[in-house]
Amino acid sequence: MLFAAALSGCKHKVIDERPIKGGGDDDKYLSSAYQNPVIRNNCADPCVIDDRERTGYFYAYSTQNGTSDTDNVVYLPVYKSKDMVNWELVGNAFGGMERPQWVANTRIWAPDVEFDSKNNRYLMYYSQGDWDNPQNSAVGVAVSLFANHAVSA
Repeated sequence: MLFAAALSGCKHKVIDERPIKGGGDDDKYLSSAYQNPVIRNNCADPCVIDDRERTGYFYAYSTQNGTSDTDNVVYLPVYKSKDMVNWELVGNAFGGMERPQWVANTRIWAPDVEFDSKNNRYLMYYSQGDWDNPQNSAVGVAVSLFANHAVSA
């Protein structure tokens, strides 16, 4: 299974993820305060990779947001950031695919992404869970087709 290069499968959502600047005139030190969390959307089970050497960004992948097969779902959201403070939702890890279709009514969660430098590709391990029928749960791995574009939007 391949995860798409363009990450185009996500509907664009308006998310205000700007940091809140802090500090006053009488502060001895330059400081900034950030509202926690810096990603204000649900970002459960995040995996963050430092991909600055290849793409110039950090990427965060997280557990599925929303309920499967509904309009509000984002399957394995992907965020990018240059500074790990200002994050932009760039899509879903499966691009144009909604999700792996092994078993209906399951949720995709707990992604883990790494770069395989030996084969110049990205690997994403994830869980597919069925809480009503645990025997239908599984673990999957998605492999990028084009390493130069696998996680960049």
